[in-house]
Order: sequence, then C-alpha cells, then structure tokens
Amino acid sequence: MAEAPHSDAKTAGGDPLALQLLLHAERARLRDYVRRHLPIELSAVIDVQDVLQDTYINAFRRMGQFTATDPTNSIFRWLVTIARHRIAELLRLHRAAKRGGRRSRDVRADDKSLIESLSQLAVYQRTPSRSAAAHEFLAALEQSLRRLPDAYRDAVNLRYIQGLTPGEIATRIGRTERAVHMLCNRGLKAVRLDLRSASLFL
Repeated sequence: MAEAPHSDAKTAGGDPLALQLLLHAERARLRDYVRRHLPIELSAVIDVQDVLQDTYINAFRRMGQFTATDPTNSIFRWLVTIARHRIAELLRLHRAAKRGGRRSRDVRADDKSLIESLSQLAVYQRTPSRSAAAHEFLAALEQSLRRLPDAYRDAVNLRYIQGLTPGEIATRIGRTERAVHMLCNRGLKAVRLDLRSASLFL
C-alpha cells in the first residue's frame, strides 16, 4: 500500500500506464461491487463485464476529473462512483424500454459509452488529446476499428464518427437500412470484444 499515493499522483497527472495498473489492481474488487449492486432485472440483459468495461472506458475519458484524496481508497471510490452512475443509467433505459419507450435500433443501452467514445474519436483525429491517458485510449479504439472487417468498420465509422443517419449510410453503401443497423450492432460488439481481448479495461 505504500506506493499508492505515488500511483494516484501519477494517475492524476495523466500517466496512462499508471492508470492501467490501478484499474487492473482494482479489477476484482470492482467486479464484485458491480455484481452485488446490479439489479436483478438488469442482470438478465446486461453482463457484469460490460458494466465493468464501460466503467473503465469512462475512467479514461474522465481522467482529468480524478484527484487523489485517500491514497488507499480514492481510485476505488472514484471507479465505484462511475460504475454506480452507469448502473443507474442502464436501469433507467431498461425500464423506459419496458414501458414502451423507443430507442434507435442500432443503439443498445450498454453501448452508449462506447458510442460516445467513438464520437470523441472524430475530434481526436483532428486534434490529438493532450491527455496521455485519453490519447492512449482513443488510439487503442482507433486500432480496434482498423481490425474490423471492412463492412463493419465502414458502418461504424459512418454512423458514429461521421454522424450519418442509417438512411444516408444505406444509400451510400448500397444496403438496406436494416442491414445498416445489423452492421452497426455487430461492429460495436466486435470493437467491445477487441478492447476486452487487448486487456485494456478488463
């Protein structure tokens, strides 16, 4: 525990390696927290690992907001706060869907954080972030996109980075809107799995 203040200080300063090490160190404890606090009605449709990954994605994106207070617990409390807000958001979206609320067919509730990150990638590609951790995460996200099959990559890029509508994409690539939704869903799933396999967030 003696090295925790040093690690937290580096994390606050934007060291991506320090943040990855801290996230890895808290992985089991955070997974247990999410598993205990995921409502039963969500556990049937949302995987604990997806909540955990979304928490890590948001941690990278919000790194500038982190400040070390308690050298032994501050990083865990920060991650728990992000996870708790994510669970609450997923629960709200799930209940809205059960009441008949409509969502875009190509956007699942548990993909929202990833989609927000993809939209940030467009800004990053024009002006790379000065945050080392944000740079590391967005560069990894960009690499994941490059590893996608061409059809998935094109659909995800056009939809979430360039901001085209499914109808506009369908016209451009010569597919139906239904096919566009399918490509986007599968592309997002592939990106999520690629990030997970790279051990960046899990």
